[in-house]
Amino acid sequence: MKNKKLKIGSAIIIMAIIAGSAYFLLTKEDKKIDAKDTSPVVSKTVMDVMKGSQKGTDAILAGTVLPNSKSKIALDATRGIVTEVHVNEGDTVTKGQALFTYYSVDNETELKDARLGVTNQANTVTQKREAADLKWKEYNKKKANATKDGTSEEDLNTAYMEASNAEAEVASAQIEVDKAQLLVDKAEEKNSQNTVKAQFDGVVKSIDKDQMNKPAPEKSETPFMEVIDASIQYVEGKVDEFNKDKFTVDQQVQIIDRNDNKQVWTGKITKIGSLTTDDGGEKKEEENQNTSKYPFKVVVDKSDTPPSIGKHVYVKVVPKAPEPGKVVLPTGYLVKEDKNTFVWKSVNNKLTKTKVEVGEENQEEGTVEIKSGIKQEDAIVYPTADLQEGMEAERDAQPK
Repeated sequence: MKNKKLKIGSAIIIMAIIAGSAYFLLTKEDKKIDAKDTSPVVSKTVMDVMKGSQKGTDAILAGTVLPNSKSKIALDATRGIVTEVHVNEGDTVTKGQALFTYYSVDNETELKDARLGVTNQANTVTQKREAADLKWKEYNKKKANATKDGTSEEDLNTAYMEASNAEAEVASAQIEVDKAQLLVDKAEEKNSQNTVKAQFDGVVKSIDKDQMNKPAPEKSETPFMEVIDASIQYVEGKVDEFNKDKFTVDQQVQIIDRNDNKQVWTGKITKIGSLTTDDGGEKKEEENQNTSKYPFKVVVDKSDTPPSIGKHVYVKVVPKAPEPGKVVLPTGYLVKEDKNTFVWKSVNNKLTKTKVEVGEENQEEGTVEIKSGIKQEDAIVYPTADLQEGMEAERDAQPK
């Protein structure tokens, strides 16, 4: 009986040991899992925090690259048909340079008739000149031989009047020549207007040569030729009411290709509109129709490889370098206890609560100046309830 009780007691003890071991192992495993699920503490340098807190650095705009000027030239059915193009796609043109020429049968006929009129009137002048010269020759002969031939004074006066009248007819004929020449000038001016010229210095972007040598439609929606001035490029788009105040004129920005973020250009904001833009009543499913949209404009800095016209891009503010030695932090990084102010600083990958001396607060920016306690090269952590002294922090943003 005694042995039986001993065996039962031993069994109970063994079972208790097994149960305890299992509980210990499971608890330990749960702690490992919890440790793995815990998000790591990440520090940032004070410099990076200051840059990230600047106005507009947390917002991205979307826009399209546009040229300084753009001219889409549609054909005019009233001016005839295009028979000659003076430029090719990709050509650089200057203001006033001929682009293409219309041919109009009516204009050509008018010019030919006007030129023929000048020729005819000039022939008349020649004839009148010859007749007048003959009259003057007759008069001078009679005058020279008047005594010898007994020519009367009346005959001399008659000969003089005939010569003078002939001379007047020459003058009248010359006036008709001048009138005819005015018609030629008018017709030539009209014909010269058949040549369309560049309105500004630029590049020929496209030519639709299928529209040549045939009558143009009365209202053509497709341009025959497009010329752009890309000497200055802009990015234009819209910013919603929630992000509008994050941007200001003259802010430096990065311009990033939406299809290839490795292509980056720089520029400067030149306009943040005060009036909402008109979308023409068009609705876009991806946009919130209840929010107001404001126009913005960015001038693109010149570069050897500028973005192509029409490219869709993102616009992101470039943070300004903080003033050397000055520390200004978002108020959210501060921890206040009693009358003291602290920040969580990472030193050798370990957190330590560091007392700081605060200065002037900028309520509009939500920042405060730190007079002492931390430097720009120090690494800090955004405060949360679970932070403790000695906790490890990742070194991604810590100073080297």
